Amino acid sequence: MKIAWGITGSGDKLTECVTFMEELTKAYNLEVHVYLSKEGVVVLKFYKLLKDVKD
Repeated sequence: MKIAWGITGSGDKLTECVTFMEELTKAYNLEVHVYLSKEGVVVLKFYKLLKDVKD
């Protein structure tokens, strides 16, 4: 199963969302495609989550 996940410039609950997507990916063998806005990249860098999302 495939999921598209868009990340914008909002950081509210971002850490929890990344953790949740990692858990879903493992539990259901999902293929997640992440789409980032310019500010989404900024927010992920701020929360030090960019590497986690790219992996």
